[in-house]
Amino acid sequence: MDGDPTGAVVTAPTIGQGRMFIGMDTPSSSGRLGVRALDAGSGRTLRHTDSDGQVCGAPVVDAGVLYATAAGGTVFTLDPANGRGGRRTKVDEAGQGLAIADGVVRGRRASACVRR
Repeated sequence: MDGDPTGAVVTAPTIGQGRMFIGMDTPSSSGRLGVRALDAGSGRTLRHTDSDGQVCGAPVVDAGVLYATAAGGTVFTLDPANGRGGRRTKVDEAGQGLAIADGVVRGRRASACVRR
């Protein structure tokens, strides 16, 4: 990953809109947790959006919105085109990743969900 020689641990990548998105599970060399956007072709870092905790599960892109979770259970959205933050919602058991089905964003348990 360009710009981070420490090789900080990251989530599995998510590809969308010509970009690759990864969650920072441990602080990068700059000590920042969050979601990093990279150019899907070159791997060049485009931007980093900070979060309030470790991003342990891969971000999800759906209908022009990026969804990610911080370890404390906060689900947050970003605009994948520019990294601007949007909605933040506290969801129990959401720290280990998300899935989207029928317009519902779900955390690790079926009872933990947020309607988009």
